[in-house]
Amino acid sequence: MGHKLTSANEGRHCLPEKTESGVSLRDLWFPLVLLTGVFLIYYNALGVPFIFDDEYSVVKNVSIRQLWPLTIPLAPPYDAAGAAGRPLFNLSLAVNYAIGGLEVRSYHLFNIGLHAANALLLWLLLRATLRRPTVPAAYRDAAGLISVCIVSLWAAHPLLTIAVTVTQQRTELLGAFFILLSLYAFSRATDEKGGNKGWSLVAITACAAGMASKETAACIPILAYFYDRTFVAGSFAEAWKRRGLLLVAMSLTWILLLWVMLGTNQRAGSVGFGLGVGLWEYLLTQCDAIVRYLRLCFWPKPLIFDYGVVTVKTLSEVLWQAVLVVTLLTGTVWALVRRPMLGFLGLVFFLVLAPSSSFLPVVTQTMGEQRMYLPLAVVMTILGLFTGRWLTPRYAVPLVLSVVGLASFQTVMRNRDYATEIGIWRDTLKKHPGSIRAHMNLAASLHAKGQAQEAISILQAILDQHMHLITESGLATQQSWDARIYSALGEGWALLRRYPEAEGYFNKAIQLNPRHASAYFNLGKIYSDQNRYREAAERYQSAIELKPDDREAMLNHGRVLILTQDFIRAERVLAALVDLEPHNFAAGMDHADSIILQERYGEGRRLYQNLQRMDPANGRIRERLSQLNQVLSATEAR
Repeated sequence: MGHKLTSANEGRHCLPEKTESGVSLRDLWFPLVLLTGVFLIYYNALGVPFIFDDEYSVVKNVSIRQLWPLTIPLAPPYDAAGAAGRPLFNLSLAVNYAIGGLEVRSYHLFNIGLHAANALLLWLLLRATLRRPTVPAAYRDAAGLISVCIVSLWAAHPLLTIAVTVTQQRTELLGAFFILLSLYAFSRATDEKGGNKGWSLVAITACAAGMASKETAACIPILAYFYDRTFVAGSFAEAWKRRGLLLVAMSLTWILLLWVMLGTNQRAGSVGFGLGVGLWEYLLTQCDAIVRYLRLCFWPKPLIFDYGVVTVKTLSEVLWQAVLVVTLLTGTVWALVRRPMLGFLGLVFFLVLAPSSSFLPVVTQTMGEQRMYLPLAVVMTILGLFTGRWLTPRYAVPLVLSVVGLASFQTVMRNRDYATEIGIWRDTLKKHPGSIRAHMNLAASLHAKGQAQEAISILQAILDQHMHLITESGLATQQSWDARIYSALGEGWALLRRYPEAEGYFNKAIQLNPRHASAYFNLGKIYSDQNRYREAAERYQSAIELKPDDREAMLNHGRVLILTQDFIRAERVLAALVDLEPHNFAAGMDHADSIILQERYGEGRRLYQNLQRMDPANGRIRERLSQLNQVLSATEAR
């Protein structure tokens, strides 16, 4: 297949480096090409709308609507989908909101820039590592070329589109950023020439930031220890002797991860045991998932936006996949002893996947291509090492350029599928037709665009064909799924203002599942639309009893109580909401109004003055204060 790159003379195909870990001016060509290439590949993703969980992590997430005080964006509500328990991710969304509100371009530019930054960090880490004396000479001599090939293949790969293109998946980008930054800083801290306390501080800080961004960062201290043993110290004992204090400091950041996770209520009931998916069932499902991910690394078709909550019930269904995964795990353990460099790569792959693809059930999404964001770099590294080891640059460069070109084209084409929310759900159903969740989300997207009739047809077809028996039955009973479908049908009829039909479907949903909070909530909405405020208040009350922290239900409940002139109850409900969301101006104004309607004008004015201090530019607050001042002046004059 060609000659090995074993001499420094053959390494002349790479531009010279300044130091073992540093970058010379002549090396800047690759970062510039990389940044330009990433932006061009993802340019057509700039207009992609908010999709799926973006609704909760961005659109309905009131904690991102102000940057100061920092305690607000750094404390995302537990029901903010992917933002819960990830304060730095939530803060990054707040930055985007401050720049352009809910205009999507700012969010996508942030994601694309973060992906480019990750590619640069990966390049720096690979170069620094491959040029170490402990690495075989064949790789050291070709470190520049090998690192360029690996990063180019990884950055352009279409498997990464979901992580880069979907706003909420920024969690994967942030987690990877801090893993790479921490490992690179740790690498520099171990460098005999460049190591210093500054790099150690960066490693610790990046490690802590990773814990506040994504659970995958939990692997950083372990990877740092194995990195030291593999590429620097040569043994665990020597690594601990030299840098035990640094490793302990990095490990202490696990306390931060534990603290942020404890406040998420099992990530709003989406992660953990006792939520409908058992340990063994989830493990079997991950055997299928990991093998699927590996296949997509080499043949990225079909790419599926959402796999739903499909689960594997018996070992016989995934026997060969389980054997393959166990073999890879066993091989990783063997390589850690006999071939540490290869073993380290296997360790990175499995540890980064472990939080979502091991035994801890993520019950709302049992598979997800975004989880391969950083593990794909491991696969590409192994390919890059193989290419650099056995092919001369004469053959390696054209081969890699051809694959990168093809991957870039596929990435651009894949991003076109995300152009509309309806489009991505249609694409998902085309590739994964048995997913009830994809059907229901397509129906919801059609609802949002006013295409209620088509949405109703889709939902009715699910009931008629009993598609819920094909997938996802392990997460809930058939009755529970039927309740969701009937509730969604009610939403469709409500959108058409066919209130009797909507009411019938919502009541059917409640009959099937008396704890279906959204059916009560939607009944409250249609009763309110028909000016049946007392009935609406009763339904909102039921929704809140079933879901005590439902902010929207609390706000609507308070408003209909005002309309029924039950001002005391309205004040109590709205005060509870303001306690949960102090910077929810709609709730704050309604709360103040419930007090003013009880003729407690002075107290109402004080509340409006507090709101004005938080948002001086709010015209509605200014107008309301002006009216209150006139009322109080007239009262005092009398």
